[in-house]
Amino acid sequence: MLFPEEDPSSTYIMISRGSGIAHFRGFIRRLFVEKTRVGYAFRGRVWLISHAQNSDSLLYHNEMKSIQKEFPDQFQYESIFPQSVAKNEDALLKHVENYSQKIYKKLTNGAHIYFSGDFKVDDINTMKDLFKSIAGQNNEIFDEWFKDIEHNQQWHTPF
Repeated sequence: MLFPEEDPSSTYIMISRGSGIAHFRGFIRRLFVEKTRVGYAFRGRVWLISHAQNSDSLLYHNEMKSIQKEFPDQFQYESIFPQSVAKNEDALLKHVENYSQKIYKKLTNGAHIYFSGDFKVDDINTMKDLFKSIAGQNNEIFDEWFKDIEHNQQWHTPF
C-alpha cells in the first residue's frame, strides 16, 4: 500500500479491521516516530479508526495511544469494538456512518481514505452508500463526486 508523500499537508483517513492496522503502522511510524524527511515535513493529519473483536486483539493499541498523546493536533486514533453497538450491527460500519458527513467533507477537500484488513466487497459498497446519501444531502451527484475522488486517487481499498 503506497501513501502519497508529495503534499506534506495531506489528510489520511485509515480504517482497519483486525490485523489490517499493520499496513498502516509502518506509514504512521514513518510520519511520527522515525526520523525521516517525510516525517519532519509532515504538517497534515492522520485519522486512524481501528476495529477489533475485543481489547485483547487490538494490535499496537499502546503505541497508537502514545503517538496520539505526542501529536494530538495531527494524529487521531479511535478503537472500535463490537460491544459498542446493538446485536447484528457492524460496529465499524456504524462508527463510519456516525462520522460520514465529516469524512465526506474531508474527502471533498482532498483527503485520502484507506481500508485495510478483513473487508468484504459488501462492506466497501456499504461505505460508498453512506457517502452517496451524504452527497445527496449536499446537493451533489454521487457518481460525479466519486469519479473525482477516484480520479484523484483518494479512495484506496484492499481489492
